[in-house]
Amino acid sequence: MHRDHLLNLHTFAVVAQEKSFSKTAALLGTSQSAISHAMNRLEERIGVRLLNRTTRSVSVTQAGMQLLETLRPSLKNIETVLTELESFRDMPSGHIRIASPEHATRQILVPVLAHMLSAYPEISIELDITLQVKDIVEEQYDAGVCIGELLHKDMVALPIGPKMRMAVVGSPEYFTKNRSPVSPSDLKNHRCIGYRRPGNGTIYQWEFESDVQTFRHKPDSTLTVNELDTLIDFALSGTGLICIPDFHILDKLENKTLIEALHNFSAQFEGYYLYYSTRKAPTQAFRILLESLRL
Repeated sequence: MHRDHLLNLHTFAVVAQEKSFSKTAALLGTSQSAISHAMNRLEERIGVRLLNRTTRSVSVTQAGMQLLETLRPSLKNIETVLTELESFRDMPSGHIRIASPEHATRQILVPVLAHMLSAYPEISIELDITLQVKDIVEEQYDAGVCIGELLHKDMVALPIGPKMRMAVVGSPEYFTKNRSPVSPSDLKNHRCIGYRRPGNGTIYQWEFESDVQTFRHKPDSTLTVNELDTLIDFALSGTGLICIPDFHILDKLENKTLIEALHNFSAQFEGYYLYYSTRKAPTQAFRILLESLRL
């Protein structure tokens, strides 16, 4: 159907309701003559009179009433659909690309993003699961996630998780053969498995705290790995001690497949942060992400 015919049908429905060309013209933002011409064209196309016109009033003919009864449900449906579509105009949309380590993704991002995607179906998200601290500007990410000590100074950082605690642990088998250390200085008598950070390639130096000072211990070079699950596996096998954020092994501490030592010297450090650049203006979708993750 030609677009003008649809407009004329809508105009006819308004005229039938208002019973006045002047009121219809005011409602539709046009002139009385334009309304009159539209009704004339509609009647010419259909071939029957739809309206009775006098100088003072407008009434609907029997044929016009029949057309109106057919039109009203359709026009109502169209109006409903258009109203529903208007909601999409104001609905946040956009694509967000995030680089994040696996643990932060599972423990923090997944619950938040699942709720966010349900509430805002026009937003799409791409997650790159990685231990590397990405150059998000160079690699065109909208944001990245890392622990506080690895943040780049030129990034805006939003804390999204609690502080973390390092735990020195070993298997029951290891401690049956080796006396549990009572101070960090005792670690020189133990096999301490090293962890090489994938992000910057450095070997993590074990950190400890007391009321009066801090301690650092560099693991021996007998065994070094760069993957946390493998690090844990070696500890479970009784090969040696490891120093690891406790959230990675909470279940193993609970079921006593790993036993903690030096608890009173445990060091705490900043938890996970979402970091992003100010060089790129935040989209509405990205602002929603920030609000969703804000503690």
